[in-house]
Amino acid sequence: MTILRPNPTLTRVAARVGSDPSGLAAATFNGGSRVERSATRPNGQAQLLLEALATGDTTELDRAVTDDVHGRTPSFRCHDLAGLRRGIGEPAGGFGSVLVSLGCIGCGEGVFLAEWEVEARHTGAIAAGWAELEPTGRVVRVEGAMVGRRKAELISSFSLYHDEISLLEQLQLL
Repeated sequence: MTILRPNPTLTRVAARVGSDPSGLAAATFNGGSRVERSATRPNGQAQLLLEALATGDTTELDRAVTDDVHGRTPSFRCHDLAGLRRGIGEPAGGFGSVLVSLGCIGCGEGVFLAEWEVEARHTGAIAAGWAELEPTGRVVRVEGAMVGRRKAELISSFSLYHDEISLLEQLQLL
């Protein structure tokens, strides 16, 4: 049995991605000083995975997950990297000024537990299956947690949890 223990060297990760030209470079904050994000740190891969899920940009996924990654989110499941790319889909043109924050709660040998928050402005049309939602300009915030396993410094499996109902309420779809 592996016991998760807090990672004292890496407390928060934040990155601004998307169309905001004043966006932050992806960085970790360690004791108040700024350190560039590294995909080799335990939650560097989680940061890259969250960015892909939030923006639809899957170009850096091979630096974050194994080819045989198994994943589960509220909207899809995957059993390999190709399936993860299909599940993520096309770049999310519906949101701009995306801010991804990640806090590593615990890291053990080969496992991690992280809480995260994504904040974005609804700037483009979103296909919601049954309807298309025109841009509202609203800023939405989604919080969640990710539990995962690593193999050879890459994520080999993950489960992502968040409140989809809250997102739909913020977009006034419910």
